[in-house]
Amino acid sequence: MSVFLKTVLGLLFIIIITARSSVLNVPESYSTIQSAIDSADDGDTVLVAAGEYYEGIDFYGKKIVVGSKFILDQDTTWISRTVIRDSLPEFDTIEGELVQILELRNQVVFDSSENDQSVMSGFTILDEEIIISGASKPSFRSNCIEATMITDTIPNNASRMMVITDSSWTVSDLKFKNSYLQVYGSHSPAIITDNFFYRSNVLFDGSASQRTVKNNKFEYSSFSCMVANDSAEITKNSFLSSCINCTGTRFDSQYISISDNMFTSKINWRSELIFGGTGNVFIHGDITRNCFDRTTVSFRGTGRANHQICIDGNLFTNDNSKAGYLSFDGTGCCFIKANIKNNRFISVPVYFAGTGDYYSQVVLSHNIFTQSRNGGIIIQPISSALQECTITNNTIVGNGRGIDNRSTSRNPPQISIVNSIIWNNGTDLVNIDQKEISHSLYQTGLETTGNGNIRADPQFVNIKELDFNLNPQSPCINSGDSTSLPDLDSSRADIGAVPFETKIDNVEPAMSDSLDNATMQDAEIEDQEVEEILNVE
Repeated sequence: MSVFLKTVLGLLFIIIITARSSVLNVPESYSTIQSAIDSADDGDTVLVAAGEYYEGIDFYGKKIVVGSKFILDQDTTWISRTVIRDSLPEFDTIEGELVQILELRNQVVFDSSENDQSVMSGFTILDEEIIISGASKPSFRSNCIEATMITDTIPNNASRMMVITDSSWTVSDLKFKNSYLQVYGSHSPAIITDNFFYRSNVLFDGSASQRTVKNNKFEYSSFSCMVANDSAEITKNSFLSSCINCTGTRFDSQYISISDNMFTSKINWRSELIFGGTGNVFIHGDITRNCFDRTTVSFRGTGRANHQICIDGNLFTNDNSKAGYLSFDGTGCCFIKANIKNNRFISVPVYFAGTGDYYSQVVLSHNIFTQSRNGGIIIQPISSALQECTITNNTIVGNGRGIDNRSTSRNPPQISIVNSIIWNNGTDLVNIDQKEISHSLYQTGLETTGNGNIRADPQFVNIKELDFNLNPQSPCINSGDSTSLPDLDSSRADIGAVPFETKIDNVEPAMSDSLDNATMQDAEIEDQEVEEILNVE
């Protein structure tokens, strides 16, 4: 925003508030922010000068504006210079030792039906708890919620924002550092949008709710969805070395959509997407058009957990480190059903494991697996786990191993490979029986072909550039199973992930304009740059 525009907005704000209300200045006229609030009437403005204020805040339902000088000129430096923080603990000397005798816990409270005319803006709130409850829907924006304590887990008494509301409310335009956002509620939709989370935790809790998480930046942070009978949409966010954990217990049920996000990791601090759950929890997840770079995506569960997952149109990339992989690994009576289609896996292996009475049904179709030295598809159930795996119209090229059956389970995995290219891997097929593969192209792993299989060069357009479209001379054209669905041109099915005449480009997530900065270059942001973004001195 230009200096001229900021000046104009500031002047307009001054004209508006002076024309219809009073301005209560802190500390010039009132020594504390709360004393000014207590004296204010609806429509007034409490204008707070830069400084540190050791106190709690309660609006008591008033429709007033409480702001730093940020509200005058939109200069974000006022946010870091105007701090509301918890009172300092008191100490006394007892028997020669310094002893803490009192610790106050101040709060910023909206619990008396405040509405969008109840505005708090332009502060850093340090080591305090913010509570928004009941029917309150204040305008709480352009603030930084921060805790001075830096730990791997956020302590219960750190700076925390709790939204406990029975009506829809939006958490927007806030910066969280070393902090905690917890959203409760029953039948209460909540929107989390355009925020920045640094070393912070976000938790959804409650029942029968709708949650939207959109256009946020998470860095070294975690997001947990632990809501019964819930639907959550997580879209167009960026996650740097951050974690999403979707879980539940007993008879919880969730529908979760994760789309158009960017996940990436720094060395030794990886991003993760985890689906878990215990008991009779049911989770239905749609994971579409995301970019997962050096990211672990894992589906787990214990007891009678039931997951139904669709993974469609994503890009998975890695540098062949252990950081990036896709895995399915349940225990007990866990059941996972997955449809994995139209994805591109570059240096990212896919594992199908499990133990106990775990049971999994997986269909992989029209995926590309390449450059993974650990292998493309690894099937590894143990104990009595049962794995059903249907692999149709995939291209698996240039990996350490193509399809690797490592099962040690008492129940042999049920594997079906159809219309797929497994070529130019260290070994194309490992422990795969001839009857498990048909109408596919491969080089190594089986001595004979049969069942419509062929050994030949698949004739890709440009394998070095990872262009797996087929040349017109390819033996894969019209060589698929005649009982398979025809290609889009109504001809017999081709072999491989990309039918002839169907061109594909690099898979890219459909990011919004507001996340133009959430690119791979942003993944290299240094901590001192984060400090500048937060405007924390």
